[in-house]
Amino acid sequence: MDTMYIEDFKKSVVIRLLVLPCIILILLSGIIVYYFTVHASEQLEKNLVRIASDQRKFIDFFLSEKISILEFILHSNQYDEMCQPGFIHTLFEKLQAESKGFVDLGVFNEKGIHMAYAGPYDLEGKPCSETEWFQSVKVYISWRILTSFSVLSASSL
Repeated sequence: MDTMYIEDFKKSVVIRLLVLPCIILILLSGIIVYYFTVHASEQLEKNLVRIASDQRKFIDFFLSEKISILEFILHSNQYDEMCQPGFIHTLFEKLQAESKGFVDLGVFNEKGIHMAYAGPYDLEGKPCSETEWFQSVKVYISWRILTSFSVLSASSL
């Protein structure tokens, strides 16, 4: 009987000294991993939001700079002068020498016909009045009552 009691006592001690601390260690490890994961996710999200915000600011600055250049050209030249053969090509070459930010440059009339064009596509004299981008630009032009430059991408052709 004493040996049975001693065996039960040994089992009880083993359970208390080995199993119970292991259970506590596993629970604490799970809690630590959970909080670490939550904290790491929050930090990652904050960093991604900051990076996206910085990129948005950079793109806004880049585009506003290009718009300023185009508005300067628009206000410092007459429409008839810009439609003269070679004028847009010369202007486009000067822009390209300073920055590769312009893919092409064009002057179009109120009917959407490119009166002058410089760039990799054959658009001079071509109508663009049915394109989606021209419809949105047309509203802008009508509102400002100005001739505008078009910055095209291959996807808008």
